[in-house]
Amino acid sequence: MDERQFGLNIAALRRELSMTQEELADRLHVSAQAVSKWENGRSLPETALLPALSQLLGVRIDQLFETSALRVLEAKFGDGLEAIDVTARLNRLIDEDRLEAPAAAQLL
Repeated sequence: MDERQFGLNIAALRRELSMTQEELADRLHVSAQAVSKWENGRSLPETALLPALSQLLGVRIDQLFETSALRVLEAKFGDGLEAIDVTARLNRLIDEDRLEAPAAAQLL
């Protein structure tokens, strides 16, 4: 188990949802310090928290533990006047360090 990678995954997923550590902690009924420790790879959440954590972050439990190095940091789709943040949607399409997505508006 790579605690550091797990923490990076949690932090990235949380940020994609524009959620603070405090907000995530409140929803899980843990302290913000606990979330900080998870994200810094200093500890792991209790096993019983994993279903709620994955649900809040919008991923399957196994995706919390993925070691994929590929991650979209920021992606916006727009027409020049308005832009939609599609970062989280693209990251969900990553499979084994590959991102295959047709560039079509209906996808985003």
